[in-house]
Amino acid sequence: MGESQESAFQDLKAALLFPPILRFPDSSRPYYLQTDASLEGISYILGQTDDDGRKYVISYEGRGLRPGEKKWSISHLECLSLLTGIREYHVYLAAAPFVVYTDHISLKDLQSLNVSANNRLARWALALQPYKFTIEHVQGKKLTAADGLSRRPYDEPGDLSGDEELQEDSFIAQIQPDIF
Repeated sequence: MGESQESAFQDLKAALLFPPILRFPDSSRPYYLQTDASLEGISYILGQTDDDGRKYVISYEGRGLRPGEKKWSISHLECLSLLTGIREYHVYLAAAPFVVYTDHISLKDLQSLNVSANNRLARWALALQPYKFTIEHVQGKKLTAADGLSRRPYDEPGDLSGDEELQEDSFIAQIQPDIF
């Protein structure tokens, strides 16, 4: 990489890490959560909107998939991204309504899921009931920040245990301890 490319990269990095793009949270404003999943990883971005209607970021997060998660359907991975984002940003999202932006339209039905209690999505839907949020579908090409984070290479996270069901129960208990 040449000197001009390195300089441009450093300028871009600084632009993403400081105002007006990245800011501190303002508890008087509603929050939004952008989520995405791919076969490489999951991502979740917490943000807010300013007085002029411009969205800004409070935190970018993402992680790679565990070996057992790599076998899951894309619907389960998208829901995992939503659950993980809510768990990570619980301190901001627990007390007030927020909006979730996703490119996976089937997540819109998550809050009205009417399936067997043995189904992973149904258990996750129960864990999400205490939170007040709406899910808005956004075309994938317009959800570029979360999409880019979910596709970047991550180190493989450690496996929680060999038992996939135990991993799920532990995960849900972290989000909503009263359920388990």
